[in-house]
Amino acid sequence: MYEHSMKRAGLVFNRILYSNTRVALPAFPGANEGKFRLQYKVKFFENGKESHRKIYQSANLDELFPSRK
Repeated sequence: MYEHSMKRAGLVFNRILYSNTRVALPAFPGANEGKFRLQYKVKFFENGKESHRKIYQSANLDELFPSRK
């Protein structure tokens, strides 16, 4: 599967931003956790052609971006 490096970098940055937001949220008790709903549309390719798309939302981003530990 071909993966464009700039697109991957964008996904990694968004994952870091999402994780940092979730970590800092308890410090702000008045913040509404459900205010921001992140959504990612991911395209999957086989043999250079798009095979299918899947939409991930903030509730299941750990499925899309598992931790590397």
